Amino acid sequence: MAQQLDTGKFDRTAWVLMACGVVAFIDTFLPWASVGVLGASITGSAWTVGFWAWFPMILLLAVGAAAFLPGIGVRGVPDLPVVALGVGALALIIVLIRWVTYPSIVGAGIGLIIGLLLAAVVGVAAYMTPTTKAAVAKLRNQAQSPSQPPSQPPSQPPAAEPTQPPAQPYQ
Repeated sequence: MAQQLDTGKFDRTAWVLMACGVVAFIDTFLPWASVGVLGASITGSAWTVGFWAWFPMILLLAVGAAAFLPGIGVRGVPDLPVVALGVGALALIIVLIRWVTYPSIVGAGIGLIIGLLLAAVVGVAAYMTPTTKAAVAKLRNQAQSPSQPPSQPPSQPPAAEPTQPPAQPYQ
């Protein structure tokens, strides 16, 4: 039985996440690194540059796929915007690390720049949802308030233990 696509279940964030997922997959085929040798330029896609180039883009593709699931009647990821915020931040960090670890003769290609922008867009789109804003505000409040033991209602002071003289056995 074929599932009917219900586009009414997609909010603006879901559309952004899905679009970023598709563009992230396409981005893996664009030049991520280039080296100029004797006037010629040699480029490499994310697939040839290595794991730290294609992996963050696959993470963004997975977030886009997770945003698509409710539209075909499959139960989606709970708190998807919060997950997308984490994945977007992780992808951004990985791509930045990939960029700064290039040897000095290797330049960043357009694919790397687009990858950075996609990770940032996913993070911002996920952060702009009320669910994520509430979760972030809750974490900030927990971090700002010093950890205090839970307040207990006043009760009787603890009973004093019986004391024995030091040389006497305990009875």
